[in-house]
Amino acid sequence: MMTDSKYSLALRITHWLMAVLLAFMLVSGLLMIRSLEGWQLNVLGLHKAIGFVVLGLFCLRVVFKFTHPANRALHNELGWKNKVADSVHGLMYVLMAGMPVTGLLSQYFASRPVSIFGLFSFPAAEQSNIILYSMARELHGLLAAGLIALILLHLGGVMYHQFIKQDNTLKRMI
Repeated sequence: MMTDSKYSLALRITHWLMAVLLAFMLVSGLLMIRSLEGWQLNVLGLHKAIGFVVLGLFCLRVVFKFTHPANRALHNELGWKNKVADSVHGLMYVLMAGMPVTGLLSQYFASRPVSIFGLFSFPAAEQSNIILYSMARELHGLLAAGLIALILLHLGGVMYHQFIKQDNTLKRMI
C-alpha cells in the first residue's frame, strides 16, 4: 500500500534524535569495554550525560507515541508480521528505558556521581557495593547487546518496507 501520510513531527524528531544519540551511546559503550584510558574517561563522562538525555527523550517519545499514534490502517501486513514489528518496537522501548536506569544504578553503586553536563549531578552511594555494581553493569551490557540485535531487526524491517514492499514507510518517518 502506497501512502504519504507522515508520522507526527514530534515522533519523527524524537525518533531520529534518539537514533543518533543511541548510535553514539552504543559505539562509545563498546569502546569502553576493555579498559578506561584517559580519553575513555572523557568519553565516559559524555556517555553518562547523554544517557540521561536519552532517558528524557525516551519519556517524551512515550508521551508522543500515545498522544500521536501511528495510523494502524496503513499496516496491511499479515497478522504475524505486525506482531513481530510490535514486539520488536515494544522490546526496544523496554531496553531504551532499562539501559539508562541500569547505567545510573551501576554508577550509584560504584559511588560515582553522574554529572549531567556540569549542570547537576545524580548522587552516589556513600559506600560502594561491588556486587550490586557488577549486577547493574552486567545487566547494562546485556541490554546493550539486546538493543543492538533489535536495532538490526528494525533496520531489516526498514529495508523490507523500502525495497520489497516499496510502501513509503521510510518516507513517512523522514
